[in-house]
Amino acid sequence: MVHVFPQKLRELRKEKRLTAKQFGEKFTLAESTISGYETGARTPDMETIEKFANFFEVSVDYLMGRTDARSTTSKSGSNHNVDPEIIELLDKLQKKGAALEATAILRTASKMNKEQLKDILKVFEMIETEKKDGN
Repeated sequence: MVHVFPQKLRELRKEKRLTAKQFGEKFTLAESTISGYETGARTPDMETIEKFANFFEVSVDYLMGRTDARSTTSKSGSNHNVDPEIIELLDKLQKKGAALEATAILRTASKMNKEQLKDILKVFEMIETEKKDGN
């Protein structure tokens, strides 16, 4: 499976003529963290993805590969139209699914509504409870 986020992040960083180290410094992240994001070895949380999208003045959808349009209708580069509760639910989902591929989780989950995300979180929580109980 081709991971779009790592490719987009690297492409946008290079367009700004920034090294991974320089880019990381703008977000107080280590060069190795940026490298991990760009290789797909690591996945940032949704808050960080939003910060990256704002920095590059593109939409989160573009950065995640859900659209080829670089920005939303607003030229401000802001993604304030993204519901904060959705971001929180996506973060929780990503943390619960740490054993799964986080990028795939984010790509799928970000297309869902709040109720669907809450249902998925309940399933993850039930699985965690079963694991703790030894089942």
